[in-house]
Amino acid sequence: MVAKTPVRAVFDGDTATGLAEFQTGEFVDYSFGGTGLSSLGSSGQVLKVNSGATALEYGYVEAVVNIDNANDLTGSTLTSTDLFLISDGGTEGRATLAQIQNAIKDETATLTNKTISGSSNTLSNIGNSSLTNSSITIADDSSTVSTISLGETLKFIGGSGITTTISGDTITFATDGAVVTETSTDTLTNKSMDADNNTFTNIANASIKSGAAIDAAKIHDGSISNTEFGYLNGVTSNIQTQLTSLDTLKAPLASPTFTGTVSAPTPTTGDNSTKVATTEFVTNAVAVENELAEMNDVDITSVSDADFLVYDSAATKWENQAISGAVTINNTGVATLSAGVDATKIADGSVDNTEFQYLNGVTSAIQTQIDSKTTPAFAIAQAIALG
Repeated sequence: MVAKTPVRAVFDGDTATGLAEFQTGEFVDYSFGGTGLSSLGSSGQVLKVNSGATALEYGYVEAVVNIDNANDLTGSTLTSTDLFLISDGGTEGRATLAQIQNAIKDETATLTNKTISGSSNTLSNIGNSSLTNSSITIADDSSTVSTISLGETLKFIGGSGITTTISGDTITFATDGAVVTETSTDTLTNKSMDADNNTFTNIANASIKSGAAIDAAKIHDGSISNTEFGYLNGVTSNIQTQLTSLDTLKAPLASPTFTGTVSAPTPTTGDNSTKVATTEFVTNAVAVENELAEMNDVDITSVSDADFLVYDSAATKWENQAISGAVTINNTGVATLSAGVDATKIADGSVDNTEFQYLNGVTSAIQTQIDSKTTPAFAIAQAIALG
């Protein structure tokens, strides 16, 4: 079928006079069932109501996509050719995933909680300050640690007798003659080696230092001490031969008889053993026992004039004591009786101090005075007085 030109009535005023085809520019308005348009719009445009809602027009519209009700592709693997609906400066259209990836990689963005594989990506121009963990920690055998920032130089220093070399990604530690190894032949100086943890073999006598001071207990069966071994110093001939020859010259131990002037070691002064007392020992003993205080049973301390030597049976010693009480004695032997001696200390002690004091004022013999006053008259008066 071909498109037909619609016809319309031809009017003369209000009177229809005939029929005729639509002419160019003529149209049927929307209020009469038409569009009110005389031509088509551009490609991709749709028929829509104009912005004033007064007529229909061709134009572009924004599409509303209901994502919630769309096909679920969340489990699908996206490829670079997959299409996405986008708007480019007001122009809506489709673009591939590859286009979106290219646009993203050229942008500057801060990524959070992302994992980037180093095997399939190249990370470049990363500043040390841009790294959260920008340092490494190293530790030695004593657990001493040090922190080194990335970008710094980590040095490997061999130390005495050890040198380090680097080639590519390999560090080599080499030793020189100053370092002892299991297979090297070396002369050790000022080293201490524990015999409990090492075995020493093939040591020649010439290799032992003259001043090695080897413990005598290491010789033979170990029964000779260093002190005993030292007694060999100065021996000029066979010891046993010398001892045997001396047996004929010595005196017997039991009841020996000596001739000539016999000398013996002098014991220490005060020695109370069975050692021989030499004349020197006796002289020394007499010299230190020439005073009373030096005798074993005498204890004299803080001596004063006129002290007496008194025996103390409790201490079993003679002790110096000062005279005390009513009598004192000076250093010339003169005794003095002090005043105020208790009367009971006189004669048989039957007269007390009060009775003794009645002597005060008596001018002559008491008994003579009493006898002279005993006359007959006095006797009578006395009898009367006594009743």
